[in-house]
Amino acid sequence: MRRYPCSRCADPGVHDPPIFALKTSGTREERVQRLLESYVPPSALLDTLGIVDLRDVSRDVGVQVSGNKDELIARLVAHFAARKDLAAPEPPQPEPEPEPRVLSPEAFQALFMSLRQQDLSDILSGIGSSRVTGTKETLFGLLRDSRFSEVSLLMQLGLKQLEATLERGKLKPGGTKKERVDRLVGVYLAV
Repeated sequence: MRRYPCSRCADPGVHDPPIFALKTSGTREERVQRLLESYVPPSALLDTLGIVDLRDVSRDVGVQVSGNKDELIARLVAHFAARKDLAAPEPPQPEPEPEPRVLSPEAFQALFMSLRQQDLSDILSGIGSSRVTGTKETLFGLLRDSRFSEVSLLMQLGLKQLEATLERGKLKPGGTKKERVDRLVGVYLAV
């Protein structure tokens, strides 16, 4: 451990870091005064930590963890000197508005329950759902409760999947992806 010149006495010698020897008694003003008189530079205090502890602190505050001890200390001091530890957290993003759906709840169910279980799983994966497995009913429930419209959900399917779905429904399988989705949704508008 490094030793530091004493800021409390005229002794030109070195002593242990004074912060560890401070009295804890007295009034608040006296304790604050003792801290101010015994100021330990942040780099000196951080130098008392081992490299593993410095890396842990760096990781906890989001500072680069590579380098030697002096580099870690310099980055940590710069981080705190820039008051980055006091930055207000970003406010949470508001939930996006649900997309309007054109199908009735019954037609929505009929459409999506006509798809294969793998198709439902692929749609959930495409919209970034944290759950993409389960029974067909479970997957349908996740789609029903999502904020996406029928068109947005079906656009997550590949062309081959849409083609196979249209063929199963005895519908024209050709066209652009959007045309295929619109054709599929159009069939269920009448339901």
